[in-house]
Amino acid sequence: MGVLRRVAAGVSCAAVLAAPPLGACGDKFLVGTRGTLIYRSAVGASAAAVLIYGRSGSAIASLVVNQDPVDVLRKEGYRASVASGADVLRRDLAQEPWDLVLADVADAPTVPVDATHATAPSVLPVLLRPTAVALADARRRFTLALKGPLKNQAFLDAIGDALEQRDKAIDRAIKAGRPR
Repeated sequence: MGVLRRVAAGVSCAAVLAAPPLGACGDKFLVGTRGTLIYRSAVGASAAAVLIYGRSGSAIASLVVNQDPVDVLRKEGYRASVASGADVLRRDLAQEPWDLVLADVADAPTVPVDATHATAPSVLPVLLRPTAVALADARRRFTLALKGPLKNQAFLDAIGDALEQRDKAIDRAIKAGRPR
């Protein structure tokens, strides 16, 4: 029995030694039958600025499952900041150009954006565990509404969709002759 084991061990070692050389580190783990995960990258994320308006206790803090939404946005390359009150929100909107403002659905109508300018920031209302009626009402009033809580990738996809819609609206407004 011992001889048979030595022969079998010798054969497997010979098979390993006779195999063609493996390439770089990742090449030997490439399996052609496995699927590829494709993630949408944030197109122009480095240029996009997202302001999160969240009073203490608002839905914004619990928007992303187990993570801070600002950290998730910054890791993806967005310029993200938080305005914790109405005064801070007005100051931030006046000082810097923002592409998107996330706000609780109750606070979204009060966000002071200048809708006469084509490049005014879009407001994306956030709802946590809404009823079907509340979600339909928010989407009717704001076109887009963010239903949470979300996982990281779903959150980033929703932000990307809102920014794409904003870019299309800017293109339409410029063609219509609205001021920038």
